[in-house]
Amino acid sequence: MVRAAEAFRRRIGLRGPTLTYNWTMTREAQTVLAEALRLDVPSRAQLAAELLGSLDGPTDPGADAAWAAEIERRVTAIEAGTVKLEAWADVRGRIEREILNR
Repeated sequence: MVRAAEAFRRRIGLRGPTLTYNWTMTREAQTVLAEALRLDVPSRAQLAAELLGSLDGPTDPGADAAWAAEIERRVTAIEAGTVKLEAWADVRGRIEREILNR
């Protein structure tokens, strides 16, 4: 598993220390993982999303309304010119520097 993570990091051009985790899976979890890894990429992605979503707990009934209000607030600020926008390339570069320099 660590080798796969390292290969992925090299493929996308990330440098620096590889994070590893010291935990063991039950035999049942290992079996499920082995079967899941035989799936095609879209199926694995969907399965991963469902598994991650299952860890979130119950949904907040007011979340949709809160996000709609936040989006409206941000659009209004952009249209009014009261916020400074940044190019995605600049933001991505800053995030990568912050992550790799920890």
